[in-house]
Amino acid sequence: MGTPESAALLWAYWTELTSRHLGRDATEPEIAATAQEYTSPHLVPPRGAWLVVRLEGRVVGGIGLRELEPGVGEVKHMYVLPESRRRGIGRRLMVAVEDEARRRGLHSLRLDTRRDLLEAIALYASQGYAERPPFTSGEYVDHWFEKHLG
Repeated sequence: MGTPESAALLWAYWTELTSRHLGRDATEPEIAATAQEYTSPHLVPPRGAWLVVRLEGRVVGGIGLRELEPGVGEVKHMYVLPESRRRGIGRRLMVAVEDEARRRGLHSLRLDTRRDLLEAIALYASQGYAERPPFTSGEYVDHWFEKHLG
């Protein structure tokens, strides 16, 4: 997560996220505030991971994993650059994070999302994630999902 490429990817994620929340282009201070709010210190080993996908040597997508409790992980900050969407990268990221979770001995993964992220909701459902009761709270969280890993 500490590489310049990962930092640039996360900045793009926070820029898009902040702009969606505000309904307009976000200012740099607003993006920085969102970055601070959504940055998790648990996305680094040993309790977490930040995974990326490269196309032609360039980082185009990333996904975070953090341990919530023994055996249970949370998927965080899945993002694919707009110009790289609709190429199956989100699906590849979900498979990679599940593989990493299994490697770490986690038996289930949870995630939350917003109601307007229809593509993400469809992706999670297609990957076997089922709606569950809330396990987080927040102004921009409307759906919670969980998948038990085999």
